[in-house]
This record gives sequence, C-alpha cells and structure tokens, in this order.
Amino acid sequence: MRVKCLNIGESHTGKTRAIGTLPGKGYIIDANIDPEGYESLRVPFEIIKAGQLAATLAKAPSTRVLVVDYASIPKKVRPDQNPQPSKEVVSKLITDINSIEPYFEKIDGIALDSLTLFGEHVIDFVVAFQGRLIPEIQDWRLAVMKVREILTMLLGVPKHIVLTAHIQSETDQGTNVRRQVPQVFGKDLPNDIPKLFSECFQSVTIPGKDGPTYKWLTRPQGMIGFLGSRKIDNLPVYIDPDYTRLFDYVKTDI
Repeated sequence: MRVKCLNIGESHTGKTRAIGTLPGKGYIIDANIDPEGYESLRVPFEIIKAGQLAATLAKAPSTRVLVVDYASIPKKVRPDQNPQPSKEVVSKLITDINSIEPYFEKIDGIALDSLTLFGEHVIDFVVAFQGRLIPEIQDWRLAVMKVREILTMLLGVPKHIVLTAHIQSETDQGTNVRRQVPQVFGKDLPNDIPKLFSECFQSVTIPGKDGPTYKWLTRPQGMIGFLGSRKIDNLPVYIDPDYTRLFDYVKTDI
C-alpha cells in the first residue's frame, strides 16, 4: 500500500513534522514552499537548492530526508511587484519532479509543503508568463489548470505522496452551509483536491495538563466532511500523526 495523503490543518499543528515519519529505507523528499517550514522536522535533514534534486540523488546524500528549498527563492511582497521569482519556483519544481524517474528506486516518498503557498506561486507563474504584473480573470482560470496538472503529475509518481494545506472556510452556494476546505484559490478547486487523495486527515492539537498533543482527525467532524481513508477501514477518530504507524491499521493486503 502507498500513502496518498492530504494533510490539512491550522498552522503549528504538526503537518510538516509528520513528513519525517514516512516509511521505507529510501529518501524522503520534502518540497518545501513555506519559508523555513522544514524547521518543524524532528529528524535529520539535508537542505538542497531548487532544481538540484536529480543531481543530489545521483550522489549519496548525507541524510534520508532531503528538503528542496523552493522557499529561498524570493517571493514578491506586493501585487505590483515582479512575479518572476514565482515563475522560477514553479519551473524548478516541475523540473525536479520530471527529473527523478531514473532514481525512483532510491526514493520512498515525496511531500509538497504546502498547497496554500504553492497556489500563490502558481498564479504568479501564470502572470509572469503573460508578461503582466497583476493577474487578470483569464490568469486565474489558467492557474487552476496548472495546479491540477502539477498535482496530477506528482500523484503519478509511484511513491508515498503527501500534500499539506491550511484551512479556509466557505459557504456552499447551493445549500448556504458553511464548510472548511483546503486553502487555495478557485471556485471548485478547494473541493476537488481532496478527491485526488486516498487519505485525508486533519492535523489537530488536543490540550492537556502537560501541554498539547498532536493528533490526526480521521473522520468527518464539524464543517469538514471529506476526512477519511479509502484504503483503511475502522480507523480510530484520532490517531498519532505518524505515516509509518498508519500501516499498523492495515488488516489485510490491499
């Protein structure tokens, strides 16, 4: 069984930290979009430059977890500033994904951390290609298509895949019911992305007298209706945020 997991949650709930628990003996790739998000990892890791993933895998990296630091490419601050850095982020991410096939036997998992800032880079990527500084209506449509394209390409890699995302609230226009979905632009995209993943969990913290405990919520609750696993039946409502221990719940070969 391979994990194809969407892990959503508020900031500081352990989404990035859990990436280091992906199982296997090969390398775990953390495609880091959030600035210094990798500081949450609690396992040894090596930071490599964007666009250098294949070259790094061709050698013998010093640690199992490799952080590809796309976040170090400067991000624009205001909408009227140059979107070219985001063009570089997305271009190098595509280059890295496309270049690793010869090294599949060395890799056990890939994580994209996170969807929210990745989406911001994608719209700027589209704007830069159009030679503009701020997006127009057609740019948003193209950006939605590009996000779908890149996620489909990533999910096509035959390894464990994790996508982290922050949460946003929206109102269903048909039922007028409030719900929570992954934080990304687009009318349909936030609702469509969970459908791409076999596991959808929410990272949460549970208060305790000795401090908060990190957990994954595995079943629909409150305004989030898409949580669960297609591959693993009867998961407890809350489980430890550990991808390797997730396999302990598998009772039969799938």
